[in-house]
Formats: sequence, C-alpha cells, structure tokens
Amino acid sequence: MISICIPLFKSSFLHNTLESLCFQKFTSFEVIIVNDGDSIDYSNILKNFTNLNIKYIIQKNKGAGAARNTAFKASKGDYIKFLDADDLLNENHLMKQIQ
Repeated sequence: MISICIPLFKSSFLHNTLESLCFQKFTSFEVIIVNDGDSIDYSNILKNFTNLNIKYIIQKNKGAGAARNTAFKASKGDYIKFLDADDLLNENHLMKQIQ
C-alpha cells in the first residue's frame, strides 16, 4: 500500500488533485491530508471523494514541512508518496512508481 501525504493550505486545486487519484490504475493507497491551519472549509470537496480512503487531519499552522511530517506519522503504507494539493497524476503514475 502507498500512503499519499498531502499538506494543505489555501489550495483551490484540491478537487483536481483528488480527482486525479480516482483514476489511478494502482488502487492500493490511502490519502492523508493535513490542513495546516487553513481557515477554508474543505468538507464540500472531501465529501465528493468517499471512494478514496482519506484521512483528514487539522493542525495549527506550522508550515508545509510540519504538515508533511504529521501526514507521515499518520501513514500506514509500505511506501510514501508526498504530493502537493495542486499536483495532478496521470492514471499510470502510481503503478509505474510501484514497479
């Protein structure tokens, strides 16, 4: 399993990032999103992705590095993939990385 760790702060592209994960051919992954003190309510976006195994953590603003560390500590996967909240992956990305 892959743990996909996403720090989140002021992102208007989170929906697109999560949508790109929905189309992955490799499906054994969890998504850990760490809201790093952002006041934006992302629940409307997250509720559209119940098919993804998402763990959502909210912490006080400590910076992207600290948010990545929080996500890493919460991860359960054999492999870690760090992803920003504005990154898009093509459908074969995780499959090729795992190979």
